[in-house]
Amino acid sequence: MRGQSEGLPGAAHPRPFAAAWQELMAVLPPLTVLTLGRNAGGQPVRRNLASAAIISLAAWGLIALTGDYAQWIALGIGTYSAFSWVQVLAARDPAGFAMMFGSRAFIYTMLGFPLISFVSYAFAAWAPPFFIRVYGIGAAEAGLALGFSLAIAGWLGITLGGTISDGLRARTDNGRVLVGLAAIVLATPTAAALLLVENLLAAYVIGANQKVAFFLHRGLTPLPARCLFGPAQRTYAQVKAMTTTPDRHEPRA
Repeated sequence: MRGQSEGLPGAAHPRPFAAAWQELMAVLPPLTVLTLGRNAGGQPVRRNLASAAIISLAAWGLIALTGDYAQWIALGIGTYSAFSWVQVLAARDPAGFAMMFGSRAFIYTMLGFPLISFVSYAFAAWAPPFFIRVYGIGAAEAGLALGFSLAIAGWLGITLGGTISDGLRARTDNGRVLVGLAAIVLATPTAAALLLVENLLAAYVIGANQKVAFFLHRGLTPLPARCLFGPAQRTYAQVKAMTTTPDRHEPRA
C-alpha cells in the first residue's frame, strides 16, 4: 500500500483493476493515443504521432541495415510506449513529472547505470565466440564455463554492491554513486586484461572478476526513486528504472 514503508496512513484503491487498466492504456499502442487525447488534447497527440513516425522510420532503417526484424520492431514499440507513458504522466501529474524529469540526479542515474549494463551485456554476448576462436575450445565448454561463472560472479557482484552501498550510504549521500563509479573503474582493466591474456585458465579467472565488477551496480538503479521522491511519485520513478535496467537486486533503502 502506498506510503506503508514510511508509516503513512493510506487507503486501498476502490477500483484497483480499473486503475491498472488506465495505466496500461498509457503504454499499450494504439490505446496510448486515445489516453493522451483524453488527458492532454490535440497538440500532445500530434507530437505523439510524430514520434511514432520517427521511431518507425528509424526502425525501418535499422531493419534494412541489419536484416533483424524482431529486435528493432520490439525496440521501436518499447521506445514509443515509454515516450507515450511520459507524455501521459506529464498530463496527469505535472508536479510529479517536474519532480522526476527536473531532477538531474534522477536523470543522470537513469542514463549512467544502464550504459554500464550496455557494455556488460556486449561482453557477455561476445565472450563465448571470443573464447571459441582464441582458445580453440568447444561451444559446450565455453557455454558451461562462462555460464557458470556468470551465475556465481553475478550473484557475488550484486550482493557485494548492495552491501557496500548500504554501508557507504550511512556515511555519505553519494555512497551508491561511488559504487557505480567503482563498477566502471574496476571493470575497465579486467576487461582489457581478458582480451590480452593468453592463458585459458587465467582468462576464466579474469573474466569472472570482470563480471563481479560489472554486477556491482545492478541493485542501485531503482534506489534514487526511493531516496528522491515521495510515495505518490515513487512508483512511476521505479517503473522508469525498470525500463532502463531490468536486471537488479535491491539493497535496503
